[in-house]
Amino acid sequence: MEQLMIIFGGISKEHDISCMSAQAVIKALQTSYDLIKIYIDEDGRWQLFDGEDAACINQDELKPLMLNLDAKDPFLICQDKKIMVKQAMIIMHGAYGEDGRLQGMLEMLDIKVIGCGSVASMLAMHKDLAKKLVMAAGIKTANFQLIRNKQEIDFKKLSFPLFIKPNKQGSSFGASKVDDVAGLDEALALAFKYDDEVLIEDYVIGHEVGCAIIGKDDLLVSPVDILLNVQDYFSFTEKYHDSKVLTQVPADLPSHLSAKIQNCARTIYKALKCIGFARIDMFLLDDGEIYFNEVNTIPGLTEHSRFPGMFKAEGMGFAQILERMIKDGNNC
Repeated sequence: MEQLMIIFGGISKEHDISCMSAQAVIKALQTSYDLIKIYIDEDGRWQLFDGEDAACINQDELKPLMLNLDAKDPFLICQDKKIMVKQAMIIMHGAYGEDGRLQGMLEMLDIKVIGCGSVASMLAMHKDLAKKLVMAAGIKTANFQLIRNKQEIDFKKLSFPLFIKPNKQGSSFGASKVDDVAGLDEALALAFKYDDEVLIEDYVIGHEVGCAIIGKDDLLVSPVDILLNVQDYFSFTEKYHDSKVLTQVPADLPSHLSAKIQNCARTIYKALKCIGFARIDMFLLDDGEIYFNEVNTIPGLTEHSRFPGMFKAEGMGFAQILERMIKDGNNC
């Protein structure tokens, strides 16, 4: 049986979400692969998980782990047992898991990463760089500015309402819509709690739409989805808790608009050097214009998440989607 290392958890604010995604993946693949389940706790400790439910881990299900960093012979050691490692699937959202650092370490050890590599992961997580590269590829984005303090804001280039968020963060942590100058200080203080760089952009009035993509050269592009009933923006609470937001897939849009969104998604995917799989998020304006929002190189992977939901609309089961990701999602 083919071996596959699943790495999940991590030190970011999205730790629990990562565990939920990992559990769904483990459940779907456990009969097809010899899974090595690596849990990184919130303090950054690597441990071997030997339990059944990754979303609800007990301490007695964890075993201390060591990683040999010899690129010619990478392996794990758990209780004096040597575990060889050939390929890994990272299911860690946010810092360290999705920003290219873990991908870079595995690439250095010649361990195959299923999904985007270090370069694409870093570019996608760094919102300022991602926007600049996507603009250079011909895709529109809201006016934006990267700042390190309030004094750097150039209001001649921006206009209220504004959207303020950490430059390198996911799941809408630290994000706020600001309608006027009175709310600016509070929004900036919140964003700076998560990053030393903050992105300020004009608030885009439109529907959030997205596409999931799998592959390297011959890309598999999902149907378009659209978020309905979003209030101001798709917040963390709406994403993961009691939400009135509805995801419609396939989106009820004219065929030419859906095709245009899919083509933009392909362009963005390639512009950010994505290989493996990713979810491309955009805004569709009332006049039919499409604006880039962001790329999730490790999107949510529960059975109810947007990424698998887009492919399910074409009749693909969750396990089938994961198999395609593993088959076509190797970044080597």
